[in-house]
Amino acid sequence: MGREETRQPAMKYVNVVYRFFADALIAHGWMWIGSPWPLLLRTSLNAPPPGHPERLRPDIPLTATEALLDRELTH
Repeated sequence: MGREETRQPAMKYVNVVYRFFADALIAHGWMWIGSPWPLLLRTSLNAPPPGHPERLRPDIPLTATEALLDRELTH
């Protein structure tokens, strides 16, 4: 087994370890400085997005089942 034949698997291992630590450092950085996604996605969270088939209708009272589920979830 020549020197080149042993170097190639070793370099694959080094690349895998390097990539692991690089990804870990990137994730650690995002944890400390925060992701930009919340700033880009500033939308109201109390209603479905436009075009969504389900609509929130505050003018229509809840059904008996919906009222029961609301009581269970809020208490």
